[in-house]
Amino acid sequence: MDRSSIKDIEKNLITLFEQGGEDAVPQMVDSLLSAGLNAGATDIHLECFRDSVLVKFRLDGKLHQVARLPKKCQENIIARLKILSKVASFKTREPQDGRIEITSQSGEPVVLRSSFLPTLYGEKVVVRIPDPSHLQFEIDTLGMPSELQDKLITLVQSLQGTLLLTGPSSSGKTTTIYAILKYLHKHFSEQINIMTVEDPIEASLDGVNQTQLDIAGGLDYPDALKAMLRQDPNVLVVGEIRDARTARICIEAGLTGHLVISTIHSGEAVGVVSRLLNMGIEPFLIASSLSGVIAQRLVRVVCRHCLTHRPATAQEKYLLGIPENEPLTVSEGKGCPNCNYSGFSGRTGIFEMLILDKRFRDLILRSSTTEQLRHYAISRGMRTLRQNALAKVRDGITSPSEVLYLFITH
Repeated sequence: MDRSSIKDIEKNLITLFEQGGEDAVPQMVDSLLSAGLNAGATDIHLECFRDSVLVKFRLDGKLHQVARLPKKCQENIIARLKILSKVASFKTREPQDGRIEITSQSGEPVVLRSSFLPTLYGEKVVVRIPDPSHLQFEIDTLGMPSELQDKLITLVQSLQGTLLLTGPSSSGKTTTIYAILKYLHKHFSEQINIMTVEDPIEASLDGVNQTQLDIAGGLDYPDALKAMLRQDPNVLVVGEIRDARTARICIEAGLTGHLVISTIHSGEAVGVVSRLLNMGIEPFLIASSLSGVIAQRLVRVVCRHCLTHRPATAQEKYLLGIPENEPLTVSEGKGCPNCNYSGFSGRTGIFEMLILDKRFRDLILRSSTTEQLRHYAISRGMRTLRQNALAKVRDGITSPSEVLYLFITH
């Protein structure tokens, strides 16, 4: 099943239930999971309401309703998903997490993550499908301009310092990290020891020693990091800096001959410095260890099968910050079966890359404000997220509406 047949999901599920009743539920659930996997969805949502159950797929970052099922299906479908997830089916008043193992069309095993949460009219279920793009992407296919690719490669080839990625949830940070690790493994092969601690491990990477975080079992980020540092690593990847302890260990490890890569929440690249300072990390440690920051977002790509071009409107130019008298041709998708009539197919990254130089480090030591750091970085050639997003519009890769939505919501 592909995007063009998503409209048939509701009909197929209801037909199965009407013909087989409760006995058809296992087939319905199998059909639903396979449909999500084959359509390229990253998440399947099951939402319970007073009179019906809604099924939604997240495609290219946006939720799409694909079915409205009768209320009488609800309990049996959720019970079946719990059995597949190997969680307690009798527990309906507390959250539960599980894993579902299925087989793809190509015969490859796929592990899905499931989450059950009590709501007013029943349990809401979200099944997360691993994104195969983590393994497909190389650095040169992330959507980075060539000059940023060159800077990133130069930075990671040094095999030292701390590289931090920032951006909201589902902005492609893990994909970028995996692309970097693939590059390092390809070019350094057996010469380096790459170790990660992740929550969760999104995909298995050749040549990379990956560890799954286990809070319940007593393995948190700081403890995992301390253990990894005793394993003679060259490259350390930490899934996320959530607290001051993790931040300090990462920063200090970047000072001692390791390349440390992690993610941290901030609105922009230069804002990461303030975030670390607020965590209690001393300015001299940040200035000495931090080598670069990448802020990123994802935007949808205009479908190539229904691509159209038109002049930008005066309002679009105004909102995008383009002079009214400057000509601008923009791209849009009319909508077709290949893109589920959305006008978009796939996503690409927008990046803002900060590379620290001596002057920037001096500014950190002088306790400069975020505004002063931003002003200096831009004066030295750093292109902002908004500038790089506008470049995607000019190149016809994405639409004005997508970029405007991105900066309104983030």
